Amino acid sequence: MSQLRDTIIKLVDDYKIKSSNENGQNFLVDDEVLNEEVKQGELKPSDVVLDIGAGFGSIETLVSKKCRIIAIEKEIKCYSYLIDKYEIDPNVQIINADALEI
Repeated sequence: MSQLRDTIIKLVDDYKIKSSNENGQNFLVDDEVLNEEVKQGELKPSDVVLDIGAGFGSIETLVSKKCRIIAIEKEIKCYSYLIDKYEIDPNVQIINADALEI
C-alpha cells in the first residue's frame, strides 16, 4: 500500500468516519494520482485553488507549497482535523460548509 493510502485508512478509522455514498464521499488515496494532479495544474504563486470536499487535506499539503488553496469540508470531524493541521499555514483557508449551500 502507499503511504497516503495507509494514512487515510488510519484517519478514517481513528475519526470514525462513516462512508456516505449518497453524498459522494470519497478519499484520494493514491500518491501517484495526487502528484500527477498537482503537476498537471501547473500552479503559479498567484493561483488560488478551490478544493471542495477536502477530506483530510491530501491536496492541501502539496498545493499550499505552490499557491493559495481554499478548502471546503462539510464533515465536522475532517474539518477539525484540517484546522489543527493547517492553522498556521497562510496559504490554506479552511471552511466548514456544504459547498452547494455557500
